[in-house]
Amino acid sequence: MGIDALTEQRIKAAASLTPEPGRAERNLRSVLEAAKKPAAIAEHMEEAALLCAASQFLANHCARYPDDLALALADMGSPYTRGTMTAEQAGVVQDGPVPPLGRFMTSIRRLRKRHLLSITLRDLTSRASLPGNMDELTAQAEDAVGIALSYSLATAHATHGEPAGGARICILGMGKLGAEELNYSSDVDLIAAYAEDGPEGGQTAGVLNPAGIRANRISNHEFYCKVVETLSRSLSTLTEDGVAYRVDLRLRPEGQRGQIALPLGAYQSYYETWGRTWERMALMRVRPVAGDMALGAEFMAVISKFVWRRTMDYSEIEEIKSMKKK
Repeated sequence: MGIDALTEQRIKAAASLTPEPGRAERNLRSVLEAAKKPAAIAEHMEEAALLCAASQFLANHCARYPDDLALALADMGSPYTRGTMTAEQAGVVQDGPVPPLGRFMTSIRRLRKRHLLSITLRDLTSRASLPGNMDELTAQAEDAVGIALSYSLATAHATHGEPAGGARICILGMGKLGAEELNYSSDVDLIAAYAEDGPEGGQTAGVLNPAGIRANRISNHEFYCKVVETLSRSLSTLTEDGVAYRVDLRLRPEGQRGQIALPLGAYQSYYETWGRTWERMALMRVRPVAGDMALGAEFMAVISKFVWRRTMDYSEIEEIKSMKKK
């Protein structure tokens, strides 16, 4: 829709108060022209202009989905809390058909940006402190990982059936995610632990094919690796909507050469035998963020003796000094 002279004046006035007046004016005009109900945005013109000046990435999203900005402006007084984004909102319904990967990736990216608008507005307008902003960004990332895990499990179940002993997997956050100090450009460092194989030989149940024969049975280990692979792809694949999060799985045992999911016992054996000083330092910030939290607590108990040793020799102290210097 067109913009009248009074609204044009308000755009210029609001943009002049931002650090980037030219960019704010261009972006805000584009958003208002695209909006079906521009009054909901114009009611908070200065805040909208500030967002349009600060982030071209979010301004582009607002020009494409102006209703998302209207919702964010109305909701910027409320902090983001864990559970705000749900699997159902992203189209993953329990016992329902599993959406195609492309549709899910579109849903999770738009859902994330919709709530990121509120988080950013709260930051820009000083409604959230720096620690509060990091808490909100961390909570949103945890929700996104949890939703992606739900989708990945549903996809694997539909293709390969239930694992022997039931599906038990925990996604653990490391780095800034584990420390609850994410910023806007942080990737998410993840590792995955699953429960030991069940009593039926460690294979999935498979699914019935049109002939009534069970097919697509795979080992439990393959099942969980496929789950983590789908989780990573669903969040980090570049689409026309960008990425949801960059996922880094390289902090797992043996790094890029290692399996992307391991049973709990394998983590214990690896860290007791091969664990290095840098891995102890990295694991100081690990914590369960999605999936089976009871299994996550077991993981924390398993690694605690490796991470928090009672003694440390001088060579380890020098190694830590060297790593911090780098």
